[in-house]
Amino acid sequence: MRTNSNVRREFLTLASALILLALAVPASAGTLYTNGPIKGSDDAATINFGFSVSDSFTLLTTSALGGVDFGVWLLPGDTVSSVDWAIGTSAFDNSMGHGKGIVSGTFQFTNAYGYNIYSDSFDLPGLDLAAGSYYLTLQNASAGGDPVYWDENEGPSAAYQSSGGPGIKIDSESFDIRSAVVATPEPGTMILLGSFFGLGGLLRRRQRCR
Repeated sequence: MRTNSNVRREFLTLASALILLALAVPASAGTLYTNGPIKGSDDAATINFGFSVSDSFTLLTTSALGGVDFGVWLLPGDTVSSVDWAIGTSAFDNSMGHGKGIVSGTFQFTNAYGYNIYSDSFDLPGLDLAAGSYYLTLQNASAGGDPVYWDENEGPSAAYQSSGGPGIKIDSESFDIRSAVVATPEPGTMILLGSFFGLGGLLRRRQRCR
């Protein structure tokens, strides 16, 4: 027959296990907006040497933005190390946030023009935005002094390029807006959590019956 002290020990053991599981809960992130896949074959817009490109995107609900994925054309041997980003309510506006993104990239293929096509990514600082329409602007991309071109894929976004003036309309670019990473408990964790509360209730009942 189990005593109250035995139940308490089991309760504490299970609580410790749940704490360890909570530390190992996996994280997940989703795509809030996609302007379509990388094309890498038709054209691309310069996002350095004084040029900036601004593409629209839409959020259906209030969202925490976690990052941007975008396609680029690069000369052989180049990689993008950073890019300046801005988000606002109109083209080239930065009223919702701006900063320098540290870029990581994955090589995709070499196109017919001899450019290496990369899928590049950078994180955003958990930017919270209400549902609505916005613009993502990229500029000052760094690739060892060589040009960086944002892949045009003719997606649904409205897009503009500027070299200091009001901007001209261009075909839109390939990019995704990612949500911020959130912890998502696995089913096994939820089962153990239920056991934790069940055992806590059993301990309280035994203490009342003493």
